[in-house]
Amino acid sequence: MGDEHEVPSHTVEALDRYWTHGYEPGGFLGSLLCGDVFNAILRADPWNKQALGPIVEYIVHKAPRGSYGTAQLYQDWINQGVAFQQHQKNRVVDYLSN
Repeated sequence: MGDEHEVPSHTVEALDRYWTHGYEPGGFLGSLLCGDVFNAILRADPWNKQALGPIVEYIVHKAPRGSYGTAQLYQDWINQGVAFQQHQKNRVVDYLSN
């Protein structure tokens, strides 16, 4: 299984921000999450290129359902994160204005 210790820390952090908040993780991970391995390899830094197998295993075992696999799933996950962030901001504004 893709051990978190085999995956570069900057990659784990980017995936966590993507899964938790819907933040776009960058070209390499974006391509990988969309299922475009060829572009992912072209965009990978040396650390991610070396750890490609463990990264894929990490995603398969840790990713929330519906957060990867196609470009549509990837974009929907980001859009869901943006909508949630806006909802949270609106709640804070409402709270502060009362």
